[in-house]
Amino acid sequence: MPNFRYVAKDKTGRNISGTAEASEEKALVDLLRKQELFVISVKVERKKEGISWGAKFGSKIKLGELVLFSRQLATMIDSGIPLVQALEILNEQIENPGFKKIISDVKKDVSTGTTFCDALAKHPRAFSPLFVNMVKAGEQSGSLDDIMERLASYMEKTDSLARKVKSAMVYPIVVSLMAVCITLVLMLKVVPVFKGIFADFGSELPLPTRILIFVSDGLIGSIWIWMPAVIIGISHF
Repeated sequence: MPNFRYVAKDKTGRNISGTAEASEEKALVDLLRKQELFVISVKVERKKEGISWGAKFGSKIKLGELVLFSRQLATMIDSGIPLVQALEILNEQIENPGFKKIISDVKKDVSTGTTFCDALAKHPRAFSPLFVNMVKAGEQSGSLDDIMERLASYMEKTDSLARKVKSAMVYPIVVSLMAVCITLVLMLKVVPVFKGIFADFGSELPLPTRILIFVSDGLIGSIWIWMPAVIIGISHF
């Protein structure tokens, strides 16, 4: 259920604010009115779970961690270990503080009666909609261990494909960078030398040559503008 932040007044006119869960805004308003409160405003409070942990702890949740978590959880469930106990055991083994906090929250939610898929859905940065929906299907069909194993295999194949694509892109990117570097050297070093030689001839140069010299002069004149951008781009690459 969504979480709402409300502001209301009691019988004495004192402002009261707080948060509460409700199926919808109208249900919360009715509940507050039954408590003899005059509702001023009700707004949906955005959930921050699963978004702030990575930034707070300075660590991202890697695909490999999800694969290991899914496979180990599948093995434990298949062995007859209760879900809450399995999550507690896995939580002790996780080294990533961000992921550790998320699994701890998931375990707490499950232990209080929340379904496993709903507990995972509160952390969208760690668990994708596909992951959550697959877990939901596993819970409903009673084959959660099999679903977790399939998720681990699927994520491994996805990671392998992504690595192959990245490897295939390295060569054309390197070639493109070399071509850009060679072009810059020609424009900044070689063309200015020929510009001086052409000036000594005293004759009018062909249009393509004049355009080339114009581009070279423009690059040299604005080097302090575009050079920092190039350096930053290369460093991020």
